[in-house]
Amino acid sequence: MQDIADAVGVSKATVSLVLNGNAGKRVSEKVKIKVQDKAREMGYQINDLARSLRTGRTNVISVLVTDISNDFFGRMSFYIQEEAKKHGYLVITANTNESDEELRSMVSVMAGKKVDGIIAVPTHDCKAALEGAIARGIPVVQIDRYVEGLDAPYVGTDNYKSTCHG
Repeated sequence: MQDIADAVGVSKATVSLVLNGNAGKRVSEKVKIKVQDKAREMGYQINDLARSLRTGRTNVISVLVTDISNDFFGRMSFYIQEEAKKHGYLVITANTNESDEELRSMVSVMAGKKVDGIIAVPTHDCKAALEGAIARGIPVVQIDRYVEGLDAPYVGTDNYKSTCHG
């Protein structure tokens, strides 16, 4: 950022405002364009790690499914990813193979990656793992299956009604 600031003749703070989309009316349109052009020319890449340290957010969501080869879960993951992209989020999808141990492991890995949230298709005995994520401040959403007593929102469909024609 300092190299861009020096090349354009503005402060590093101005460059930061422009490149982070926070310039608003504080920076003229002419300066915004100069900064953006110079950043492109210099091959500037935002340092997501530095940003996440500053903001406390990674803009990463994890989707944990039980069988990615199942068309339902594959499509569900696709649409979650498409919607998340609209809001600036990257989605990491992981397959648990219907295994409680794999779900626990994935929750632990994702917590270590500091994901901003977990959307999970629960396995049989995963309540403690998901409660652990919630205790670490990671929002959890249950999808397709509901864990009784888990303090996390649930999104599901009535599979029976959705397949009946009468």
